Amino acid sequence: MPAALTVTVTPVPLSRTRLVPMSQALLLALVAIGLTGCGGSPAKPPAGVAKQVKPAAQSPASDPAAPAATPENTSAENDARFTSPEATFLALRKAAMASDTAQIRECFTPGGAVELTGAVWMIGTYLREGLEDDTTDERAPAFMAAIGQAFEKHVPADLPFLDQELNQPNEKVRPVVRALAAKIRQPEEFFAAVFKALDDYSKQPDGSSDTSMKDSEMLDLQIDGDTATATVTKGLFGFDDAPIQFVRERGQWKIETLGDFGLTTD
Repeated sequence: MPAALTVTVTPVPLSRTRLVPMSQALLLALVAIGLTGCGGSPAKPPAGVAKQVKPAAQSPASDPAAPAATPENTSAENDARFTSPEATFLALRKAAMASDTAQIRECFTPGGAVELTGAVWMIGTYLREGLEDDTTDERAPAFMAAIGQAFEKHVPADLPFLDQELNQPNEKVRPVVRALAAKIRQPEEFFAAVFKALDDYSKQPDGSSDTSMKDSEMLDLQIDGDTATATVTKGLFGFDDAPIQFVRERGQWKIETLGDFGLTTD
């Protein structure tokens, strides 16, 4: 079957979203950078078909030549939060519902955490542009003040923003996002500040927000050795139908990628 090409929407200034609900404004920012996934919503697989597992290669822990277990080299492996892709996803959802940004980042690989920093940088940039002159949104001033402080403290003034690059294939855009995000100072603190600003900005009367993942689900999990892929609905920052990729290292499953940035082929 020929590969299907899903094209990311060209970035649109969010000033066009001033009269729509805040969650929609945030969603349009995500559409602009391609983090909402691609294609239509996948149907829930029937029971017993949600996960397809291929035989995994022998893990280092079962290798007779592997070093003996010690407290130093088993502490990470004993973390029950990351013993399977499902467990890691549930840990991410729990952390998001608690707005625990440190725990959220722990669910990602080092490279995935850098990419996560890049994602909030891009979302924050688009929302700042769209809300800069907004006089109708009562939450905009507080959001602009919080996001402005975070950007001034952590983002180098000469850090170029992606624009036309987003119209390139995802595999070319992702390394650029990571390279730029790696230049952000104190990324943990930056992520926490922007996450809180987004959480406050999108808070609904029932206490939910576009960062909470309260109704998020993971569908169509497929495990192949030490990697796994799935689709996340109603996920972090309000994206929907976004691809998620896990990798297993030292017995722990962590998130390597969540969402796409550019053109995506299926």
